[in-house]
Amino acid sequence: MDLFPSGFGTLGAAIDVDLSRNRFSGHIPTIGGLNNLQHLSLRCNGLQGQIPESFEEMTSLEFLDLSNNSISGRIPKSLGALMYLKYLNLSFNKLEGEIPTGGPVANFSAESFVGNHALCGSPQLQVSPWKPRRNIVFLLIVLPLSIALMPLVLALVLVLLKCRKRRSKIPNDFEMSTQVKYRMKLVIFLIYRISLESNKLVGVVLASIFNISTLKELSLVDNELSGVLPSGIDIRLPNLEGLYLASNRFSGKIPNSITNISKLTILELASNSFSDHIRSTIDNCSIGVAIPKEIENLQNLMVLGLGNNVLTGSIPVTLGRLQKLQGLYLQHNKLTGFIPDDLCPMDRLVDMTLEGNKLSGSIPACVGNLSFLRVLLLGSSLTSVIPSTLWKLKDILNFNLSSNSLNGSLPLDIENFRVVTSMDLCRNHLSVYIPSTFTSLKDLQIHSLRDNGLQESVSDLESLEFLDLANNSLSGTIPKSIEALLYINHLNLSFNQLEGEIHPKRTFCKFLC
Repeated sequence: MDLFPSGFGTLGAAIDVDLSRNRFSGHIPTIGGLNNLQHLSLRCNGLQGQIPESFEEMTSLEFLDLSNNSISGRIPKSLGALMYLKYLNLSFNKLEGEIPTGGPVANFSAESFVGNHALCGSPQLQVSPWKPRRNIVFLLIVLPLSIALMPLVLALVLVLLKCRKRRSKIPNDFEMSTQVKYRMKLVIFLIYRISLESNKLVGVVLASIFNISTLKELSLVDNELSGVLPSGIDIRLPNLEGLYLASNRFSGKIPNSITNISKLTILELASNSFSDHIRSTIDNCSIGVAIPKEIENLQNLMVLGLGNNVLTGSIPVTLGRLQKLQGLYLQHNKLTGFIPDDLCPMDRLVDMTLEGNKLSGSIPACVGNLSFLRVLLLGSSLTSVIPSTLWKLKDILNFNLSSNSLNGSLPLDIENFRVVTSMDLCRNHLSVYIPSTFTSLKDLQIHSLRDNGLQESVSDLESLEFLDLANNSLSGTIPKSIEALLYINHLNLSFNQLEGEIHPKRTFCKFLC
C-alpha cells in the first residue's frame, strides 16, 4: 500500500476530492485551508489513525465518506462545526466511544455508523448508549435477530452470485421461483446500495431493481446490460443520489422523469447508446431532443456524464442553472449548434468536456471566467479565434482545442498556464510563431501543435514526454532544445522541411536512428 499523500492539505482551491477504492495507508494528515471543499471521499482504502480535528476547517463540506478503512479513536466533536454537511458515512471502521450529539452529526441515522463495534450513540440513532459489559444485549437480542434474517439475506446473495458467472443473464420475474421472490421482497427494504460493476452481466435489468424506494446508489457500470430506462423512475427511486450505468448497452431516450429525482448528485450514463428516438419534424427537418431541457431540475447534481452516446440536438441552455455542477461530460456524441453562453453561470465547474461533437460557432469568451476549470476539452468544429479570456485560466491542467478551425496567434499571456500538463492545439490554422513566454510552461508533459502553419519550434520545455509538431513548416536543423528533452517518449517531426545531421548520441535519436 502507498502512504496517504502528505500534500493533500495544500489543495486550497479543490471542490471535489475522490480518492476512494485505492490502496492508501497511514494516517490522514492534518488538513487546513480547504475552505472550498464540498465533497470528500476516502472510502475503501487502508487508512488508520484518528479523524483529524482539523476537519472542522472544511467549512463548506457537504459530503464526507470515510467508510471501509481502519480508522480508530473517537469521532471528534469538531465535526459538529460542519454546518452544511448533508451526507456522512463513517461505517466499517474501528471507531469507539459515543457519537457526538451536537451539530449536524446528530442528524444522521445508524446507517452512517454501522460496523464500528465499539461505537455507541443516542436513541434517535438507533444505537444503544454506551455502557461497559453489555455483551448480554448482544447474546439475547442482536445474535438471534441476525440468525433469523440470515436465510432471507442468503436468498438475495444466491441470486446475485448466479449472475456473476461468465456472461450471466440477470433473471427476469418469470425465471425466479415464488419463494425466492417472496424472500427478496422481505429484505428489499434494507437495501441502500447495489453495486454489480465490472462483471459480465448481459440482458435486460430486472425491473424490480428500479422499484427499491430506499436505494441511494445503483452501480451497474462496465457490463453488457441492455434495454431502456423505465418511465416514472423518479417515483420508483425517490431517494437515489448516485446512478452509475456507464459502459453498457442501454439505449432509447433518457426519460424526462429522471430530472425529478431531486436528491441526485451523480448521473453517469456514458458509453451506451442513448439517443433521441422521439423526434419533432418541422419543415422536413428532424430536431433531436436527446438531453431533456428539464435537466435544470437537478439542483443538487455535481456530475453529469453523457459522453460516448448517440445524442443529437443542441446543448440545452438550462444546463447553466445547475449551480453545483462540477463535471460536464458530453463528449463524442452528435450534438450540433453553438456552445451557449448560458453555461457560464456554472462557476463551480471543474471539467468541461465537449469534444468529438459537431458544434459550430465560436468559443464563448465567458468560459474564461470559470476560474475553477482544470480540464477544458472543446475539440469539435469551432471557428474564429481563441478568446483572450481563456488565457486567464491559471489553474488549467488539460487544455484541448484540437480539430477546430481556429486562427490567430498564441499570445504572450500563455505564460499564465503555469501548471498545465497537457495542451493539444493540433489541426487548426494557428499562425507561424511561438511566443517567447511559452518557456514558462515548465510542467507541460504532452504537447501537440501538428497540422498548423508553424515555422518555429518550441524550446526549453524540460518536462515534455510527448511532442507532436508534424505537418507544419518547420525548417533548418532540429533545435538543440528538442535534443535536450530527457523524458521524451513520443516525438513526431514528420512532414516538415528540417535538414542537417541527427547526432547519434543525442536523446531523440532513439526515435530515428
